[in-house]
Amino acid sequence: MPILHQGNEPKFYNQLEINLSDYSKIEPLTCEATNSVSHATLTTTMNLTVIDPIAVRPASQAQPVAGESFSLQCAGSQNPASITWLKNKHPVLASERVRFSPDNTTMSFSPLLQTDDGLYQCVVAEGELPIQSVSYKMQVNYGPSSVVISEVDIVTVGKLYVFQCSASCYPTCKFTWTCGNVTSWGPELSLQVGELHPTQNLTCTAVNPATGMSVTAQKTLQVTAGPSNVQISGPAFMTAGVASNFTCSADCYPSCSYTWTVASGEENLSTAKGNTISVTPPPGTVISETLVCKAEDTVTLLSSSSSLHLWVASLSNVTITGDSTVSIGKQYTFICSATCIPSCTFTLTYMGKTYERSELQIIASDFSITEPLTCVVTNTVSNATLTTTKNLTVIDPFSVRPTSQGLPVAGESFSLQCAGSQNPASITWLKNKHPVLASERVRFSPDNTTMSFSPLLRADGGLYQCLVLEDGNHDHNNKSRQESRTPILSVGYLMHVNYGPDEVQIVKRSKGPVGEEMVVLTGSTTELQCLTDCFPVCSITWFYHDKFLSTNASILFTPVTPPYKAALTCVAFNSVTKENRTAETVVVVPEGPKNVVISGPDSLEIGVPASFTCSAECTPSCSFTWTVYGKNVTGSVIDISVNRHVSEESISCRAENTFTGKTAMISETLGVSDPHWCGC
Repeated sequence: MPILHQGNEPKFYNQLEINLSDYSKIEPLTCEATNSVSHATLTTTMNLTVIDPIAVRPASQAQPVAGESFSLQCAGSQNPASITWLKNKHPVLASERVRFSPDNTTMSFSPLLQTDDGLYQCVVAEGELPIQSVSYKMQVNYGPSSVVISEVDIVTVGKLYVFQCSASCYPTCKFTWTCGNVTSWGPELSLQVGELHPTQNLTCTAVNPATGMSVTAQKTLQVTAGPSNVQISGPAFMTAGVASNFTCSADCYPSCSYTWTVASGEENLSTAKGNTISVTPPPGTVISETLVCKAEDTVTLLSSSSSLHLWVASLSNVTITGDSTVSIGKQYTFICSATCIPSCTFTLTYMGKTYERSELQIIASDFSITEPLTCVVTNTVSNATLTTTKNLTVIDPFSVRPTSQGLPVAGESFSLQCAGSQNPASITWLKNKHPVLASERVRFSPDNTTMSFSPLLRADGGLYQCLVLEDGNHDHNNKSRQESRTPILSVGYLMHVNYGPDEVQIVKRSKGPVGEEMVVLTGSTTELQCLTDCFPVCSITWFYHDKFLSTNASILFTPVTPPYKAALTCVAFNSVTKENRTAETVVVVPEGPKNVVISGPDSLEIGVPASFTCSAECTPSCSFTWTVYGKNVTGSVIDISVNRHVSEESISCRAENTFTGKTAMISETLGVSDPHWCGC
């Protein structure tokens, strides 16, 4: 059975003897039992508390009190060889105030001081090892001393003060206050003097509950009526950019001094001295500020303050509420409002008339116009003004509109209707303010409410209106009443006739159309435009060599070679008429001359004419110049006749590109024969 103790090797028996050498600690003693057959184990632990037979304790029942005698005793030692005293682990030396008994078992203090607080032990040597005793923590009871009453020496009638009494004391002292015939307890005293007295005596007594000792402190308070009834007088509202004066007054004896503070929130903007201050809000200021006046008694230096919330007269956010569109004959209400401090006056103006109020009822009587409604707001303090205007669009119940969803397209039929009239006495149609007359192409319905075009022409574009004279009373016999009514001109319909595209052209900017062919040099850039007449504006698509190029009306064109001849096409498409037209030119990129060839017989016979042809690969074309018999002849074909007896004849052809001026030449030598020559 192994018994484990202090890290020793296991002992396989059930008994153990221990010699304790340490102290003031708990040491675990563990036993583990193992079955010799099953090898099962069980463990148990006993915590051994090590105690010390030696301790430091007071020699009497008395508490350690500063200024009195006190002794400590090293108890438990029977025959000590030596005793050493420790305070806070350091040896204690004898002095006139600290003395030891002959056997060192007792240490005495006379008198005890507050600095003697600490942890005391005695170390006893009885055997081989010295034994250190259990500690004694000594807390010296002292005080009270240094009793102090804090707070002011001068109090103002009606103002609450809190006085505090403190003392140097252990344990904590208890405090008793006496003020006149009133007694209270605790370290604090709340005092509010209700009437004026020459002086007021305040007493605080601090008592140590352990020693029973007490010390008293006194404070003589001077009582004053202090600054009271502090008031600020001045305007309730200020004007931005204009100085306003404020005056501060207070009841003081014998006199008061004044300090001003202008603050915005918790930030102090400015300070000033004297009972009067001038404040000028910056221009544009719309926020409020706080003006504080502190009155201070010139004798007691006591103070009291008063504050005034300053408002700056302001004007902002002027609006007119109401409909922006009004119909003829109906009544509408409009209200003008503003953010205004302290108050404002309102002036409304409409159709040349002025109304001194903020609300206005309007019945529209005119038509097809925009009339301004103006509101002028004036601040009653600063006289600052703000103006706002609402433009009222006056509409009438009549309008011209198409009879179908289709758009007006040149060459097709199209109709307009005078809508809104229930029982018109008469309808007159106007185009650009002039009457429209019927024709084979322009016709009207029997009641004149509909006007039809068949076909529609491009020249029919314009502003169409119907002039309606209503027959509201159905009184066809009362001609005088009908004639007295004012005809109403309808809302107009601006008709844009959709047409095109007309003829499409490819042009060089500032140079005109390019024609069927356009010669350009390799790598050059030409600015081209695709022009057509079209409403709405046609979309343009360019193709070069049957490939998409661009969708811009103007392009910077650079040819791609090969090929040296390719079609450049622009297509104009009208999204409304769904028609398109095309313009095309052949782009020619100059090439050659190359592969110059002379075609004809290989030899010549004297007296027999022969024909020769010069050709070359050349774009756009070449001109040809022959050199025969030392002379130049132009043309692609030449006829040669030899009349002299020579063995051979030389000819040459020079091909020249008519656009670039580049040349290439070929020469041939022809044999000459005479079948009739005998050689003699």
